[in-house]
Amino acid sequence: MGTSLKMVINLLIGNAMAAFAEGMALGEGLGISREVLFDSLLGMPAVAPFLAGKREKIERGNYDPEFPLRWMQKDLHLASVSAYESDVALPVTNVTKEVYRLAMREGHATEDFSAIYDYLSTNFSNGAEMIAPNSRKSRLAKNSLA
Repeated sequence: MGTSLKMVINLLIGNAMAAFAEGMALGEGLGISREVLFDSLLGMPAVAPFLAGKREKIERGNYDPEFPLRWMQKDLHLASVSAYESDVALPVTNVTKEVYRLAMREGHATEDFSAIYDYLSTNFSNGAEMIAPNSRKSRLAKNSLA
């Protein structure tokens, strides 16, 4: 039961961090400063209390690992597999674990899982478009550069 409970807790933490990072990226994209976003959002009932502890990492861009992103992705994957085996749907977690996987591919695997903010704000802001490395669009872009 302890292992199962840990899986549920990490699912909630991983999803909350990704949702917060996405909200921050949107706020910044709308022209709200990161400082105003932190000051306004942290402490709100809709924001998990543990996220206040990630503020300094995000502000400094220093993602020394407390809990590496690759381990969070692994735990989300295990939750997804367990849910499948238990006939439980986890649509939000399945998408979130893939976002963490993409962040791993971009070099964030050994950083703290709060580096999901850096991945989302870098890859999906200011008109940036994420292209899967092996997609048709990516191959076309590579060919046009050659």
